Amino acid sequence: MEKAIQKINFISICFLIIYTPLIYFLKLIFSPFKILNGFLYFYEILYLFIPIGIFIYVYNLIKKNIKITKYDIFIYILIILGIIVTINAVDVKTSIYGAYLRNEGLLSLLSYYLLFLNSRSLKEKEIKKIINILFIVGIFQFIYSFLQVFVRGEYVETFSLENINYMASGFSGNPNMLGSYCILLLGISIMYYLIYHSKKYLILSVIFYINLIFAQSTGPFFTLIFLLIFIIIFLHKKNIDLKKVYIILSLFFVTFILVSNVTEFYVSKVFNDKIEKSYTIKGDILNTLSLFSNSSGNDNEVTIDNYGSGRFTIWKNTMKIVPKYFWLGSGIDNFGYVYKQSVDSYCDKAHNEYLQILVTEGIFTLITYLSLLFNLFIDGIKSKNKLVWVLLMSFIGYAVQAFLNISSVLVAPIYFIIIGMLSGLIYKDKYIKMEVKNDNI
Repeated sequence: MEKAIQKINFISICFLIIYTPLIYFLKLIFSPFKILNGFLYFYEILYLFIPIGIFIYVYNLIKKNIKITKYDIFIYILIILGIIVTINAVDVKTSIYGAYLRNEGLLSLLSYYLLFLNSRSLKEKEIKKIINILFIVGIFQFIYSFLQVFVRGEYVETFSLENINYMASGFSGNPNMLGSYCILLLGISIMYYLIYHSKKYLILSVIFYINLIFAQSTGPFFTLIFLLIFIIIFLHKKNIDLKKVYIILSLFFVTFILVSNVTEFYVSKVFNDKIEKSYTIKGDILNTLSLFSNSSGNDNEVTIDNYGSGRFTIWKNTMKIVPKYFWLGSGIDNFGYVYKQSVDSYCDKAHNEYLQILVTEGIFTLITYLSLLFNLFIDGIKSKNKLVWVLLMSFIGYAVQAFLNISSVLVAPIYFIIIGMLSGLIYKDKYIKMEVKNDNI
């Protein structure tokens, strides 16, 4: 029975990882025949996972296959606070099911938490298999993104924002979300290459990096720069040879120049796309540099208010409503109800996950969530397990880009699976060895 439960847990996690790309490709194949048009959305699959996840977790606790750790306690607190926040929400129904098109309400969060808890019980062999599945999905994500940018066509869903079609969204439905996904994969593939020196991981890193460029998502791109700097410091402290790092840095620099310029030239000549510099990584890099230069008096001058697609303005306006919802928040995914909307646009996310949590779920939830991340970070950098280091970089990459991005029901589950596996490895390496040591005294 225990082996069966473990297999169900492993298979269910794998299924959730491959579900979205699988449906995308099946739709691509069968669209002419109008098949799968009404198939289940991913958030509905997550809802169906909840009872399965609860059963698996409770069973493992009863059978003492796992022990309650500090990580579990953080999750328990987040669930309790989520229920309290929902009861006091501006709109209770939205807090339960999530906002329209976002679908990241209490039920979705509960599925994330269960994925975290059940990923903790995975064995190291299973973790490595899941990482390989993530790599395979990442390759298919790259293929689909390539089709979106360079081929398009009737059966390829392209991202369009004011007729901007050159930004790939992959299976994530949004370029920024694709960027978040790429960062998760890059953290893993880069560390694998730097630790094990296998060329296949270098190739995978380049593939995921090109996909990040296709997304034209600046926040995740800047995060990658930060992550590479952190990796250099981390490996130096661990006395790991840094020669391979310089190979990656050189390769990434050349790849960026080639891919970004070829992409812009191709889409402008073949599809007559008008390249909006504020919606390209290259343009945002120049905008960032211009913030530190002297004012030119140009009408197109970049200021703090219009930088980053208006993120600073959103953050500034969000801070004005924080005092009102400081303690228990406005309700999960209720941001759109309490943010002062403009006539021209509707903003339903704070474009900063931590600020989003503060406004919608309150200070207690934010502190609990940050405590969970802080403990993972501290325990991770102290670990001597190289697989922990691999997952740690993926975790750090996502956590940093979250300052500039939003959570998505198509990407967040992958993140919680990764940090769940990370916490499981940390527990086994740190606490189980400690228990064995105490037993031998």
